[in-house]
Amino acid sequence: MPDMKKHQPGMLCWADLATTDARGAKKFYGSLFGWEFDDQPIPGDGVYSMALLRGRSVAALSAMPPEPKSKGVPPHWNAYIAVKDLKKTAAKAKPAGGKLFAPPMDVMGQGLMAIVQDPSGALLCLWQPKKHPGAGVALEPNSLVWAELMTRDPKAARAFYKKVLGWSPKDMEMGEGFVYTVFNVGKKGAVGMMEMPPELQKQKMPSSWGVYFAVANAKATLAKVKKLGGKVLAPLHEAEGVGKFAPLMDPQGAVFHVLEPEM
Repeated sequence: MPDMKKHQPGMLCWADLATTDARGAKKFYGSLFGWEFDDQPIPGDGVYSMALLRGRSVAALSAMPPEPKSKGVPPHWNAYIAVKDLKKTAAKAKPAGGKLFAPPMDVMGQGLMAIVQDPSGALLCLWQPKKHPGAGVALEPNSLVWAELMTRDPKAARAFYKKVLGWSPKDMEMGEGFVYTVFNVGKKGAVGMMEMPPELQKQKMPSSWGVYFAVANAKATLAKVKKLGGKVLAPLHEAEGVGKFAPLMDPQGAVFHVLEPEM
């Protein structure tokens, strides 16, 4: 894939990790995906570490702020969606039945950011680019390829994102009564959605967005994750027309997915 210079509004454009151990996370993901890191200072004596492939950004990570950490928020990946007019888009969250979790803010001249919360409680970041368009490398091995909402209320989430981001939902029957929804921007698949399995709902797991990174060999990647101190949360699964994928957990406890796309 050629390097990406911009992302279409409505499409996945970025992901970053909030972690309890930035040094450990850099060691893990650097070894797993071959990422190098460029540490950049941010307000409050913090550091935002840009993950690089071929010298271009693919994702980022930083230490979790004290407040969410003190409240027991676990390490997690955040998904970002590109938007053309952040203020206008963010203003739609409340009328659509959700919340504006974090109002629009300027991020050091790199872009404008806001966080919306859908009716089921899941948080999604919105990004209006300035200097930073988003991932400079994507849709190839060791880079961001997909994001997915696991929700307790797919009906409410469907209506919310259609109103806020203009996504067009398309349901796909996956067998045994399981329905997977792809949200489209025009004819392009932007992100996915699935209803949270009953066993996870019983565990009171909150609705959340997850990110997928493409890999060349999923089986080898899972073995490497274990070797590096991470966990494989479920066996490798294969879906026709999609590829092989599995949910994983890094040593600090953040969940992510890998996908070996079907050729």
